Amino acid sequence: MISNLIFVVALGLLWSQIWKMQIDEYLPFIACGSIIYQFIASTINESPAVLVGDARIYVNERVPFLLSTMAHLYRQVIIVAHNVPIMIGIILWSKSAHLAVSPAFIFSLVATLIFLAAVSYSLSLVCARYRDLIQLVATVMQVMFLLTPVMWQVSFLPAMYVDYLFVLNPFASLIDILRNPLIGMEVHRLAYFSVLGWTLASVALAALAHRVWARTVIFWL
Repeated sequence: MISNLIFVVALGLLWSQIWKMQIDEYLPFIACGSIIYQFIASTINESPAVLVGDARIYVNERVPFLLSTMAHLYRQVIIVAHNVPIMIGIILWSKSAHLAVSPAFIFSLVATLIFLAAVSYSLSLVCARYRDLIQLVATVMQVMFLLTPVMWQVSFLPAMYVDYLFVLNPFASLIDILRNPLIGMEVHRLAYFSVLGWTLASVALAALAHRVWARTVIFWL
């Protein structure tokens, strides 16, 4: 928690000068964005290895493979909960940020958890079979950090590219629907539809991965 606080404040002080923004406005933006993306990225980055790490359980007992994914997601939720006070403290300190949490925010939280659970389960099955993909997942999440509005605002993009960002980048939509209500910014009109579509797609992909690999994954652990 302390290391995250130092990281957020240091980035806020530096990048507010680079973007020529007031620190009072930029610090809540980057604090909420970085903590939320860190939660999403760490959940996805560590998910490919969860079945391998829990191999002893499945070798000795007949239990659903989804157990490891849900335990992994629960652990990540506990970790991010320790960083929530950082976001709350910075939002209360800022005069520009205003909480505007609505029932849609509850949908956002539920959809995010379902999306992460489905993606994590799919990756755990696929990467148990193809171990080399673990490094590829980490690389993709590093690239997506640069392509996701964590440190930069969507308004910086040319208007013609904004809709493509939310349609093609699920992390941009997840950040938008989770961060913006916390700091009083408007959620983009496509963000909720994008999250719903990506969540349904991830659940379908998880069901397909389960059907293809669930019976044979035990031989790869």
